[in-house]
Amino acid sequence: MRRCRRSQTPLHFWRGLYIDHQAKTVTKDAEQIRLTAREWAVFSALLDKAGSVLPRWQLARQFSWSQDGEACNVIDVHVSKLRKKLGGELIRTMRGIGFCLTTDNESASKEARMLRDA
Repeated sequence: MRRCRRSQTPLHFWRGLYIDHQAKTVTKDAEQIRLTAREWAVFSALLDKAGSVLPRWQLARQFSWSQDGEACNVIDVHVSKLRKKLGGELIRTMRGIGFCLTTDNESASKEARMLRDA
């Protein structure tokens, strides 16, 4: 049987960050940023939905965290740490809904309004 060749590790460049999904690392300004496993999980989930709002309940459910107030606090802590490490302007809080990795401010706020009205 043929052996599969492993492809080179795909680096993803996004808003000044080099993201290596296989190694689960982020590099900013030629300096590697250390993320914990949960920080990486939250960042990866937000990155998958970049430009869209990711509701808190979905984050809690995705990581098997309960939906009570404690889970919301845990999510808030990880998002806060990500902001400190990656830059505060990358993650936007949509009050009462969830979080969004910013790509275009207009589309993020438009989606947030749609979610609130629904």
